[in-house]
Amino acid sequence: MRVDTTRLDGGVRMVFSPARNAQPTTIPQDSPWGEVQTATVLATGIVFVHTAGHGGIKLSPERIAQMPEGARKRSGWYEEDCESLWPFHRFWDELDHAKFWGNDPEKIEKARKAVEAGIARYENDFSRVRMNT
Repeated sequence: MRVDTTRLDGGVRMVFSPARNAQPTTIPQDSPWGEVQTATVLATGIVFVHTAGHGGIKLSPERIAQMPEGARKRSGWYEEDCESLWPFHRFWDELDHAKFWGNDPEKIEKARKAVEAGIARYENDFSRVRMNT
């Protein structure tokens, strides 16, 4: 799959992906964990970013508004270790799983079960794993 990137003013890149979610998605150059080195558009308004040492999910303002109230973060950043469970859980049916887990149905199902188990573990204590707001 080809992804065209256009650099805009204000330190923001717009990534246009011809995947099933054809809407342009904004990807910042910086994250709470440092400069963004790679970014994967999982769905419109949902981007997984990697930095030199960490990563996480960035949600657009529209996607933040779709999150359950207790799991909304003004910043839109959800770190990869625990916080990303909430966006993965909320938007599971909309994600382009092949971009993240490949085309292996068993691997995708294993990932879904891991997300569900993580949500069950932290469900009543989202505030405990919040690192940034």
